[in-house]
Amino acid sequence: MSDNLQEFAPSDPLATLPAPGSTRTGRLLRRVTGGPGTPIFDAAVWARRSALKSRRWLRRTQQGAIPAAPQAGEQLRSLSRVRTRAVIDAQATPIDVHLRTAVWLRDLLDAHGIEYFAMPRNSLFLDLGIRAADAERFRDLIADEWDRRAIVYGPYADRIYPAEAPRGGPAPGSFARERAVRLVLATGPQGVDWAWPLDAGVTVHFWVDMDGGVLGAPIRNRYATYLLQSTRASVAELDFHGETFRSLSDLVIPHVDDIDFPVDLVYTWVDGRDPVWRERMLHKREEVLGKVTANAIADARFQDLQELRYSLRSVHAFAPWVNRVWIVTDGQTPSWFDPSDDRVTIIDHRDIWDDPDKLPVFNSHAIEARLHHIPGLAEHYIYFNDDMMFARPVQATDFFAPGGLMKIFPSPHQVGLGGRTLHEGAAQTAAKNDREVLLAATGTVQTQRLKHASYPQRKSVALELEERFPEYYARTTGATFRSATDISCISLQSWYAFRTGRAASSSISFRYIDLMTEDDLREMEVLRKQRNAAIMCLNQSENSEVDPLMVQEKLHDFLDDYLPVPSPYEATP
Repeated sequence: MSDNLQEFAPSDPLATLPAPGSTRTGRLLRRVTGGPGTPIFDAAVWARRSALKSRRWLRRTQQGAIPAAPQAGEQLRSLSRVRTRAVIDAQATPIDVHLRTAVWLRDLLDAHGIEYFAMPRNSLFLDLGIRAADAERFRDLIADEWDRRAIVYGPYADRIYPAEAPRGGPAPGSFARERAVRLVLATGPQGVDWAWPLDAGVTVHFWVDMDGGVLGAPIRNRYATYLLQSTRASVAELDFHGETFRSLSDLVIPHVDDIDFPVDLVYTWVDGRDPVWRERMLHKREEVLGKVTANAIADARFQDLQELRYSLRSVHAFAPWVNRVWIVTDGQTPSWFDPSDDRVTIIDHRDIWDDPDKLPVFNSHAIEARLHHIPGLAEHYIYFNDDMMFARPVQATDFFAPGGLMKIFPSPHQVGLGGRTLHEGAAQTAAKNDREVLLAATGTVQTQRLKHASYPQRKSVALELEERFPEYYARTTGATFRSATDISCISLQSWYAFRTGRAASSSISFRYIDLMTEDDLREMEVLRKQRNAAIMCLNQSENSEVDPLMVQEKLHDFLDDYLPVPSPYEATP
């Protein structure tokens, strides 16, 4: 970055951005309804926006070209209700979709001499900027491409709504009226009617020429409302997911919002059908019958329906930034697992236990109390149960702040005041025990539970707590099955970090479905269509009212549809 105090800059830095409420309709709405914040105004704005979206969608779909007959290897598919020629790529993830689109646009612009620059939208996706003066020429290029080539589909969306990009051929003059347009070359799930967010597309911004060689932003973006001539002249290369794009020097510098430290992912997993493991478990269970709750030793607690397989698929599809994955088990390896990729490592309980004589254990609280002792584990990691999955593209910043703070996700459910009671669940009892430790550590009372979603963690926080309260950790790790004296270390570490300035309260879109009733199965179908959560957890309850075989069938049908692309960590059948 260099200073030039003589360089021209616009007096109004927002001159080219759309001004909310500046239209005649907007001024009338303010006067009649009382302005923003009033229910009538907000309802009117929502109705107007919906009408405009519908109008744009109808215009573009009605003016789409009729595709030529499909050639060898192609199919006719529906894209925003316009029939187009498609090639099915069953292995495409959203990142593949995005990168393929970006490379196609890059090569198209380079081939026809249209100057562009790439700007990261975030750590997962990028957008492109061109001059508004080139928008009509760009539109013609896209129209020609759309007429002569087939669209490449992956398995993650069949129809894209709203139609923000030209489908089956752009409407005449449409780009001239747009400030930016998002294009999707490779989209995806084939045969499924649902709306994939347009994140996977590349938005092309049409920057407006201003005086002094300045370009004004057409819409809000991550970087600037205008670009100085000197900024535009300082060209650099941007390396993005292994591809190189033309960019500007100021845009290739790491952004203050970016996370530059590794983030690992840790699973706990067990296969309750393994006869060797089951023999050990039943032997230990006989020793504790009548001493622990039925919930602590229920078979459902150790059931495996291959959720881990699909969870790893979700990492591959939606969280490519994950550094390493650790699967903590009791001498087991999933039958479908391919160990050739060293990004995923199986960790045996013996690898992390300080006293092997206490093994085996069948207590998730005990196992969670030793996770921070995984050899080679990063300082920042996310803890997942094996039935938790990413449900759409997520970023590391959804779980950690760029400075390293953990993000915790408080639940509306409360722990309850007072001591432990006879019939409460093991999780509730552990939460009350956590409160006892937290009170001793910080002098504060914790009343909320955490959402049963992902749990961002820091190794240094766990080590510090274990050093301060060794008796609680030792008592928990020494309990073979869940016990009334357990602490839930994952939750305790989260709240302790929150109170000591190493975590912040946050939120994340999350769906928890306990597959107990027919209504729960229907809720899973709703999630299949909406796909509006960042994290989902599909829990198997020991109190299910539905036939277990039916639950298993419905679950696998759902997961095969939602996460169809195998990960690199699956052995080829």
